[in-house]
Amino acid sequence: MNTRSMVRSLSRPALALAAAAALLLGTGGPSSAAGAAAGAAAERPAPAPAAKPVPRPGADAQSVAPLGINAYGWIKNYNSGRCLAVPGGSQQPAEGLIQWGCGTWNDHYWEIRYEGDGDGERWYSVRNKNSGMCLSVDAARTNDFARATQYPCGNANEYLFVDQYWALRYNSAKQANQFVNWNSRKCLAVLDGNKNDGAAVIQYTCGTHLDHYWR
Repeated sequence: MNTRSMVRSLSRPALALAAAAALLLGTGGPSSAAGAAAGAAAERPAPAPAAKPVPRPGADAQSVAPLGINAYGWIKNYNSGRCLAVPGGSQQPAEGLIQWGCGTWNDHYWEIRYEGDGDGERWYSVRNKNSGMCLSVDAARTNDFARATQYPCGNANEYLFVDQYWALRYNSAKQANQFVNWNSRKCLAVLDGNKNDGAAVIQYTCGTHLDHYWR
């Protein structure tokens, strides 16, 4: 079993435990010019079924304002004004994500889909229009600088990998959200706060850095 598979297999029970706790407590255009990211990681095994976060009626939808739910749109970095994108419009699993000047290419469009509640948060999957894959973290890593990737969304029954759940924490002053990963509790960010096309998108310990916010 390779490292990716081992990390992934160990992560699945964590989702089931977290969801159980929630029950008791009551969750190709210009981007093509960037080129494909070097070296796709080894494939993950298919996930075993595990409980989703449990939907809670009437939860506050303001947590994701002004981004839409169940509709495709840009996810634009507050610091750079550039969009979350897939290099080369790739449909390759484990492709590392970048930021790029926002355009009409399908890899620039993402659907934010409500999945349920848990740990005091609302949890969402974030799905790319071009590939149909989910916003993920490479090999479900929990360290700073781990690359954000696209990866198939769990298994055929729509059970997701734990690193494919994101909480959106809205900042009303910035009118922007932090995307917080369930598995690592770290934020979606741009490497070194870079404002250039092609800059890598990573996870990093959540802070007040402008590149930690998206809208």
